[in-house]
Amino acid sequence: MQKILLIEDLSVRVGKKKILEDINLEIEEGEIFTIIGPNGCGKTTLAYSIMGIPTVRVEKGRIVFQGREITRLSVERRARLGIALAFQNPPPLKGILLKDLLATIAKKEVESELVSDLLEREVNVGFSGGEKRVSELIQVISMKPKLAILDEIDSG
Repeated sequence: MQKILLIEDLSVRVGKKKILEDINLEIEEGEIFTIIGPNGCGKTTLAYSIMGIPTVRVEKGRIVFQGREITRLSVERRARLGIALAFQNPPPLKGILLKDLLATIAKKEVESELVSDLLEREVNVGFSGGEKRVSELIQVISMKPKLAILDEIDSG
C-alpha cells in the first residue's frame, strides 16, 4: 500500500510551550489509525499540525501527504488536497443553514431522513454535543476527503 501521510521528526509549539517533540508517524492509504492518550498529551495539536491550523507552529520536521510536502501549506491548500478535520469544538455559523453548507460542500442538494431536523438549523447554533458531532461528521463525509482527521470523535 501507498503512504497517505508521513510525519518525520515533527516538533510543534503552541505559543511559547513545546507540545510535540520528534513525532514520527506513517499512515497507509485505507488504514484507520487511532491516537489515544490522556488530556493534554498533544493529540489535538497533532491534528491541528496536520491540517495547518495557524495556532500551532511547526519548529522542525516535515509533514508529507500523498508524497507531497505540506508542512508550510495553508489550511485552504491542505483542504483542497483532500485533508479534512472534524473539530472537537466546532464553531457556530450563524445565518448558515446546515443543508446549505452541505450543498455547497457536496455541490448537490442534501437529503436525509436521519439528519433532516438538523438540516434546517443554523450550523452548530444551539446544537447539543451529539448534534455537533453529527454535523461535523456529515460535513467531513460530504467533502469526500482523502484523509479525515476526527478530533475527540467520541465527545458529545
